[in-house]
This record gives sequence, C-alpha cells and structure tokens, in this order.
Amino acid sequence: MIQLDGISKSFDRARTFVVRGVSLEVRDGETLVLLGASGCGKTTTLKMVNRLIEPTAGVIRLDGRDTAEMDILTLRRGIGYVFQNIGLFPHMTVAENAEIVPRLLGWSRARRAGRARELLALVGLDPEEFGARYPRQLSGGQQQRVGIARALAADPKHLLMDEPFGALDAVTRDQLQAELLRIRASLGKTIIFVTHDLFEAVRLGDRIGVMNAGRLEQLGPPRELLQNPATEFVAELFGHARRQADLLVEANA
Repeated sequence: MIQLDGISKSFDRARTFVVRGVSLEVRDGETLVLLGASGCGKTTTLKMVNRLIEPTAGVIRLDGRDTAEMDILTLRRGIGYVFQNIGLFPHMTVAENAEIVPRLLGWSRARRAGRARELLALVGLDPEEFGARYPRQLSGGQQQRVGIARALAADPKHLLMDEPFGALDAVTRDQLQAELLRIRASLGKTIIFVTHDLFEAVRLGDRIGVMNAGRLEQLGPPRELLQNPATEFVAELFGHARRQADLLVEANA
C-alpha cells in the first residue's frame, strides 16, 4: 500500500507550490492513474513516492513505513520505475539492460540471466531473438517493453509509470496498454500510472485521480468520475472526452 498524507512541493522556498496538500491511498494490487495536463503536478507527485523529488511537506508511507526514514537506495531499488524516455543504456544489450537492478542487488550471473529471459518473454520479446540486440536495433515500442521488463526485474511490489507510452504511435500505444493489463492481471502489482490521456486513464485505472494546478480535484473509479464529477473542472474534462467520442461515432455513421 502507498499512502500520501498532505503532500506538498515547492521549488522556491514555499512562495509557490506545484503540488498542494495531496492525500490519497493506493491499495495493494490496484492501478491508480494520476490524470491531468502538463504542469498539473502529477509527475512531481509520482517522483516524490521514490524520493526522486523530496516533498516540502507531508508524509509518504510505503506499506506503513515513512519513506523519509528509509535508505534512499533501498527504497528506489524496491520500486519499479518506468518513464517515457525509457533510459536504456545504449552500450548494453537488451538482456544486460534488463539485468541492471538484479546486478546492483548482487544476484549471481546465472540468476540474472534467467530472470532477464523470463521477463523479456513476459513483455512479448523472444529472449533468443532480442536478448543480444542493442537498443538502437529496436523500435520505440520494443524499447518501451524492455523498460517495463527492467522495472520488474527484482520483482518489486510497487511500480511507478510516468507517461510510459506517451511518445508512441496510437497502434503501438494500444498494444502496450493491452500488454500492461495482461501483466497486471498475472503479477498483481500496485501501480501508480501518470498520463494526460483520459482514454488511457479509463482503460488502465481501477481508480483515477484528476489533478489540476497541483491539487487533487477528484479520486474515484472511472464510472464515478464520468457520472458524478465533483468539480466543474472534472465535469468539463470528461465532457470534452464525451464530445470527442461522439464525433467519432458521427464520422462513422
């Protein structure tokens, strides 16, 4: 379980806040999506969970433990992290990229190699075909699959995903969303997923937290936000998406 209690963040000594008093709880095995436009504070909130950014105020707990009191390297190695730009090491093969965290944890070479093969297969990449390739020899979607495999390598209970499919074309994005749903069903990870795409949020999220100007506007299941928006901002956001969907229906009529 991940708990945020009154989390705020300022980068200018509390003159302005990019995150303002956010409190939420991510249940074990749940995917919670933080949804909002660029600059709303969703990525900053995500990065405070594994202390890539330190909160200005509030407390974050991971399975009941205050993350501020945890060793920062232990904390980060225990949380899978996937982001849009992937960050694969170009001089390492696909298999070597997938083995990075287990190597840091001191796993044996045989155990690392076995885990890499297992995870590449899990994300839909044949380890015999792709394991010896380098990132430059992969498509963007394939590189992103390697990024997911790397994040899962040490079998973390918690997974943070920062717009991981945002730079991909629509078809590849759809494929990876489906792949993530399959992986989530088989592994039962607790996930915080950041996106600006409402349709992606609805597809992937057990619950959605809508953020605006650093604040959490509403948190709930997709149907609840659609049918019972708590604020004018949420109503307009979902109303805009509904109008987009209606245009597609009209175009195909």
